[in-house]
Amino acid sequence: MNLKTGVFLYLIISFGFLLFEILDISFFVHLFRLLLIPCVFLLLIKCRTQINIWYLFILLFYFIGDISIIYPHKTSLGYILISYGISHFIFAIICFKLIRDIKVKKLIYSSVPLIILWFIYFNYSVKDIFGEALGNFYTIGVLYSISLSLFSVIALVSYYNNEDKTSLLAVIIAMSFVLADIFMGINIFLTPAKVYEILNVIFQIGGYYFLYLFGKRLHI
Repeated sequence: MNLKTGVFLYLIISFGFLLFEILDISFFVHLFRLLLIPCVFLLLIKCRTQINIWYLFILLFYFIGDISIIYPHKTSLGYILISYGISHFIFAIICFKLIRDIKVKKLIYSSVPLIILWFIYFNYSVKDIFGEALGNFYTIGVLYSISLSLFSVIALVSYYNNEDKTSLLAVIIAMSFVLADIFMGINIFLTPAKVYEILNVIFQIGGYYFLYLFGKRLHI
């Protein structure tokens, strides 16, 4: 299988994933979802002789999260948040390493106390809003939001510092997950609707494709 064939295969899998989500055939939705990360991995080994080990961990934990989605949210939500959260945190570390300006890295380090205080405030300010909805998963949910926030912020800082395509791809991936999570959260906790499930799928498909492009260009 050459690279063009692999990209075409990813598009076919993505189309199947989206189609069966629209048709609401859950077995095939889960099946096609589980094919996305393996397809990304196959695409990478076609264009890279060596893949960053931390990037491989990102793929692994995203895949574990996708497996967890198969099960009812009441039992699997914690595993989903932990798996995706670990991947987001590793992504934040990679984005930090991409920052070339040492002064910017020092600025991020010096901001850690303020960031911690903000997260403490965030924890208490949103508890009244989401505490009841998340139930036993509230603490894990907060940690997950911290992980995704770190990923998003550091990706943005990396892009403004480097202004290269690799950092831009990291920003796009972060925003894809933010939007996918927003629509999933609305669907699960606020107003269940098919359109939110479909939008979640679209942003996940896009996020994983840009994840492949990011891995293709990553050199650290």
